[in-house]
Amino acid sequence: MQGIIDPIVEIAEAGAKCADTGLPLIDIWRYFRHTWAHEYRSIPGRQMMVLIRNAARPMRPVMGIAMLASPVMRLAARDKWIGWLRDATEERVRSEVWNAGDFSASLMHRIDSSIDSVRWDDLATSDEIADPGETVALRLEQKAAGAAFARDQQLRDHYETHRDADGQVRPHRGVLKSAQPDSDWRAASEDLLFVRKRAESLAQLLFAKGMLKGANLDQDPAAGLERLFATRSGQRALDIALAEFRKAGLSSEVADVSICGAVHPYNELLGGKLVALLLTSQEVRDAYSRRYGGQTSVIASQMAGRAISKPADLKILTTTSLYGVGSSQYNRLVLRAADHPGLPYDIKWGAIGKSLTGGFGTLHLGGETAQALRSMAMSRHDSRRVNNRFGEGTSPRLRQIREGLDALGLKSDAILHHATPRIFYGCELSPGSRSALLNLTPATDTYPTCPHIGAAWRRRWVLNRARREETLQALERLGPTSVRASLHADADGQFLLPIDGG
Repeated sequence: MQGIIDPIVEIAEAGAKCADTGLPLIDIWRYFRHTWAHEYRSIPGRQMMVLIRNAARPMRPVMGIAMLASPVMRLAARDKWIGWLRDATEERVRSEVWNAGDFSASLMHRIDSSIDSVRWDDLATSDEIADPGETVALRLEQKAAGAAFARDQQLRDHYETHRDADGQVRPHRGVLKSAQPDSDWRAASEDLLFVRKRAESLAQLLFAKGMLKGANLDQDPAAGLERLFATRSGQRALDIALAEFRKAGLSSEVADVSICGAVHPYNELLGGKLVALLLTSQEVRDAYSRRYGGQTSVIASQMAGRAISKPADLKILTTTSLYGVGSSQYNRLVLRAADHPGLPYDIKWGAIGKSLTGGFGTLHLGGETAQALRSMAMSRHDSRRVNNRFGEGTSPRLRQIREGLDALGLKSDAILHHATPRIFYGCELSPGSRSALLNLTPATDTYPTCPHIGAAWRRRWVLNRARREETLQALERLGPTSVRASLHADADGQFLLPIDGG
């Protein structure tokens, strides 16, 4: 079977070309992406395009595609599954899944590390950092409010100065737009946007540090955690610390699978399951680390006032179903190490939660509508408040459209809310990955490789699938032109072949 299907991973990077065709790999990836049901739209943040190809056949045909993207900041199902929400944390501590002493030490270490990543010399004294009192957080909140007011005026001035005749305003990006070898990060940290962010962050962190120290976690961690869980101020301190764990994890250790699926004819052989499994491979983790590890972070460096780089050490993958009925691609997607030689441990994708009420998005709004709402928001506020700038906030398109709808007096939540329930899936790339995100267990350095995963996939699914009469009949209808056919409609506007959902 390996002589017929031998899957390999190829990363579609800028400038890289296919050794067989000479075509840019990114163009090949985008071609197949257009066979998906949803339109192709570039997204901000990290995005690594992955091609899965069949090395056993001439020209190494594409079996499937995937994309790893930056995860959303807040996703209740994922955060509860990992342990970044207080209720989940309390349950695991009280059931002794997590050791109270280890968790307490991890909390203190997380807060101290976060404080160290914020430039504070112009905001607080060293004594206040070491032993925060009750007034320092209030003073920092006032500092943040002052910086926010000053920046609001700055954006209004920019609007008046740079407004074109047609009402368009170029973004206010600040002095530093990208990381350069000679970037002055200390000066960049004094931008009004980052003065506000630094003061707000430090106020939260020092409040949390004061509460954690006051709970005497180092002397009696179990009793100290009980006091924190029982009081409103203690709960707030825990929420702040857990939010810091979440920010650290999402910045370099968690990725969202925004695209994942097979193309004709490999979809008939459950190639979508193969693509999802191969995303857990050593090859994909290494490629992600090479691409993003060690890069200077624009936001973190401006917060710290010095160059900050982070490793890209993937531990968790998550994804979302298109609809609320589940995804056959991730259903029962498990490879047991006991059944497949070469796998160091079980590989398992599983449902981690469900959104019964849907979520928020802009997929149903066209480009012209979005631009009109952006213009309305700027006219309403006499400033451009969303500038697609690092550090300004996530989902700039969503925020711009929301501002425009609010300016019209429309209920933005009602318009941006899609009532489609979604199922969330997650995969730990190694045993204990979720605990490792909270520094409770060490992460493994051994991961399954592409050849071993490919062999397990063939053994688990392909051999039986290839014996089915309906599969053989479907494969007869599919050939080199089947993908191209799926991109073209007939005279009646009907697609010649079903389009994959991804």
